[in-house]
Amino acid sequence: MNWAVPRMMAKRILKVFLGTTIGRIFLEKCLKFSDHFHLGNFAGQQQRHYFPKKRSQENGQFQVVYYHRVTDLDPYWGGVPVQSFRLQMERLGRNFQVLPLEELIHRAREGRVPPRSMAITFDDGYEDNYENGFPILKKLGIPATIFLATGGINDQGMLWHDKIFCGFFLAPSSSVRIQGRQYPLSNTFQRAIALNEFRSFLRQFPYSTWSKRVDQLLLELEVEQGQCWPFVRKLKWEQIKQMQKSQISFGAHTVTHPILTCLSREDAEQEILESKKRIEQEIGEPVNLFAYPNGGEKDFDREVKSIIQKLGFSAAVTTIFGGNSRGTDPFELRRIGGGETNPDVFIAQMGWYHFIC
Repeated sequence: MNWAVPRMMAKRILKVFLGTTIGRIFLEKCLKFSDHFHLGNFAGQQQRHYFPKKRSQENGQFQVVYYHRVTDLDPYWGGVPVQSFRLQMERLGRNFQVLPLEELIHRAREGRVPPRSMAITFDDGYEDNYENGFPILKKLGIPATIFLATGGINDQGMLWHDKIFCGFFLAPSSSVRIQGRQYPLSNTFQRAIALNEFRSFLRQFPYSTWSKRVDQLLLELEVEQGQCWPFVRKLKWEQIKQMQKSQISFGAHTVTHPILTCLSREDAEQEILESKKRIEQEIGEPVNLFAYPNGGEKDFDREVKSIIQKLGFSAAVTTIFGGNSRGTDPFELRRIGGGETNPDVFIAQMGWYHFIC
């Protein structure tokens, strides 16, 4: 059964309901209930619960929301429209306790996490984090952590995954051939399918060949690399230092954003170490947090985690769905995507995740 239509209808009904006074009161009652009871099925725990259990502050439960971009431009880079992001942050500020990620991790270890605790994070370090996201966060007094892929900072070059996103975003081509199969590119949905297929295709080859294969893709899509620059710009070090003064902290995200399980141990360690050292050199502070590129279950393993620990990181975040608790592996912290654009539905989702996580 295709659940897309029922899901869309349910979201519309929820949007209308939450726009009413009764809806807002209902949401607040649900949030207060989840302050005392939860399921905890997605907090790094093995045991599932089918009935609410009493919440214990000593368990140190908290959520981490992740973004990539704050932009009105496109759907390809996980961007949230500027106005949607503003309203999301306003709702979070009113309904949740937003704290710096590193502080939350320390509090969780000590069992001192306030109710409804949450951290905000960004991956990759796009320039719109500074131009669009930072003014909103600063005005509202909301802290955040940005994980930097240092190879793109200061316009040093385009990272391989940005080239792919840009290619499928700008392609005038009506189709593209991947692994002998022709993929149509008539709409955003078809382009997303082809994009993900190409990213899976790359995993079959050594990482050292990816750049050449991506450049070949751009030729097939009839997109020149120069066309991509307005869409893929990363932060400048000066912008990073300005944000650092206003509750924005920074973590490492490798240099060139490789999938770490596709590298040798030596190359993976080099990518991670160079990213950490460069950020520390620029901001003058220790970098204790790491985000796995891509961040899914297949994108890191025990060996990669051992490198992270060896290099002195205190924690690492994934993109695996869920919340976190005192018992969650600090090198496999779960996160929740912040992609919902309707702020009322977004805060309802966060409330639901607060309950089930």
